Amino acid sequence: MSWHLLKATLYQRRTALLWYSISLISYSVMIVWYYPIIAKTDLKGMLDAFPPEMIKFFAGSDVSLFTFGGFLATEYTGFIWVLIMAAAGITFATKSYSSEISAGTMELLLAQPISRQALAVTRSVALTIYLGVLVLATVVPIQITAIAMDIKYSVSHVWLFAGVGLLMSLAISGVGMLAAAASRESGKPAGIVGGLLGAMWVLNFLAGSAKWAEALEPVNLFKYWDSAVILDKGIVAASTWWVLGGVALATLVGSVIVFSRRDVA
Repeated sequence: MSWHLLKATLYQRRTALLWYSISLISYSVMIVWYYPIIAKTDLKGMLDAFPPEMIKFFAGSDVSLFTFGGFLATEYTGFIWVLIMAAAGITFATKSYSSEISAGTMELLLAQPISRQALAVTRSVALTIYLGVLVLATVVPIQITAIAMDIKYSVSHVWLFAGVGLLMSLAISGVGMLAAAASRESGKPAGIVGGLLGAMWVLNFLAGSAKWAEALEPVNLFKYWDSAVILDKGIVAASTWWVLGGVALATLVGSVIVFSRRDVA
């Protein structure tokens, strides 16, 4: 790994990191601030009438809108947050490989005294740091706003969410890194990962009513993502750690191997 390249990579991504962080901080504060209003007003009766299918579509599972974790999952952490993190990770992946290859700047970078393996490993480490900062930009404002609004929550559950959320983000972004390392076109990795992500979300929604969709659950990343249960109960199945961690590790290692063996000319 190259420390110089790591610092340069993060420096180049500083503007995107800043804007993603501002967006996550703002949205986290807004959603947590809004939770007591929903829980204490007449909107509760209206929201109780929401069909379970609608709640599951946004939250990823059948949850109560009136627990802290359930509300966050439905309005934020179930799907919207994953989408934001995926967008950030895929953009980072594209700029790490395919964009530079298509622009011809990768050859100039490799002309420096750095191996392909070191470059690829450094980019993977930079991605992990990048996503880690965005996770912090999510959970820290949630906790500060919850304290300010006198909302009861578990600190350990929020940090457990942060850990699983980082793994989920790395698993999705790792697929993007693998696709970008193998591609010359900057738009193709985003299309591949976006298509897979959309398909998995729809399959997760259909799993309760379609046997064929249920049969695909073991390979669906969203099966292992239930932010409401994590935030409310602090429960994470062992399979979640193994699957998300395994996918993240396999795809990032795969991106290093693929990039090390491909032609960038």
